[in-house]
Amino acid sequence: MIPDETLADPPDDPDPPPPPGTGPGQTSQMGLRVAGIVTSLPLLFGAIVWFATRDAREERRAPPTEPAPSADRLAPRELTTAEGQTLTLPDPEAKATVLVFTSTTCPIANGFAPEIQRLDAEFLPQGIRLVLVETETDITAETARAHAVEYGYTCPVLVDPEGTLAKAAGATMTPEAAVLSPKGEILYRGRIDDRFPAVGQRRAAPHHTELRDALAAVLAGKRVAVPRTEAVGCYIEQQARSVASP
Repeated sequence: MIPDETLADPPDDPDPPPPPGTGPGQTSQMGLRVAGIVTSLPLLFGAIVWFATRDAREERRAPPTEPAPSADRLAPRELTTAEGQTLTLPDPEAKATVLVFTSTTCPIANGFAPEIQRLDAEFLPQGIRLVLVETETDITAETARAHAVEYGYTCPVLVDPEGTLAKAAGATMTPEAAVLSPKGEILYRGRIDDRFPAVGQRRAAPHHTELRDALAAVLAGKRVAVPRTEAVGCYIEQQARSVASP
């Protein structure tokens, strides 16, 4: 017979072995890892904030730059008026130069003669130069001078039989105005006003005066609210031919 003490349960171990990976060495290592993560959190947060605000910092540090040049501009040039005088376009001494493209034979253009005269009389003393541009293919300086006298124009008159100036300014109709800054930027191009809403129609008074409004904005140092409008009148023949050509 086996003694009873042999079959008795073994006594409890007062110090049982720790589970795998939980010994004193492993606990110390885990604590170090946790401490390292906690310590690195401020650095990580700082890096996120730095990258998130980098663009704003660069924008504040960036030096001011000039606005991008406009592609819609008239290159400086010297021309001879119908009166035989040399004229620089745009006028470097004017606050703005207004080119009004017209024709001796266009009834709508001739119908605007009184308004063109009023604009010239009103804005010339304020530093804005108005120039009339005759556009017929057979126009001569003599015919242009006679037309100016007939309709009471006192502003300089240019002849543009080849359409060079009209093409440079982007004008396609008469009457059509182009307002140039001293640097040649085309600040406004289009109709003088809408008293002729369509060919064959005429209002007693215009509803919109875009050219006058553009000149007022230039004098006030403001941006032209409506920089482009469609002119109503007679086609500039040279421009019409160039559009029709393949």
